[in-house]
Amino acid sequence: MLRTTAILAAVLAFGHHEVVPAQAQPAAKIGCVSANKLECGCHVRVKNLTCGSAGSARGVHFFTGLEPKDPLHLVLENEPIELSHATHRGKSVKGDSDGRWVDEYSNESLRIRISYAPGRSTCPEGKGEPCEYSDYNAEVTIKRIGSTPRTLRATATCGC
Repeated sequence: MLRTTAILAAVLAFGHHEVVPAQAQPAAKIGCVSANKLECGCHVRVKNLTCGSAGSARGVHFFTGLEPKDPLHLVLENEPIELSHATHRGKSVKGDSDGRWVDEYSNESLRIRISYAPGRSTCPEGKGEPCEYSDYNAEVTIKRIGSTPRTLRATATCGC
């Protein structure tokens, strides 16, 4: 009986395969878009994320032009990336004051969704003429193939 129990235990142990969950990929390091790529458009800055040395101006982490189909520029793991525009949802378009919209950009291994909602205005009051830009709160969701989506809070300024 003892021998049968030992053999049965050995067979069960040999036949048992432990499933080890895959290690989560570390979050991709987000860099800042090169200044020579920036022009009129939507400049998105992730909250609490700076560029360069301490004390330097906050840079732009994501940039897209004002045209509906303009690509998205970003830097991940020190590599500049340009993603094609995939979809637009909402009645507003880039730069509409008080507007809300969502734009998605993608390639074969990366998908980014940016949701825009009206934010606190940084336009100087009493300037006598309207500002040429609008401010937004933004939510940026980064989805790399094979990894869990990562959502970041950001601010955006769209215009010239």
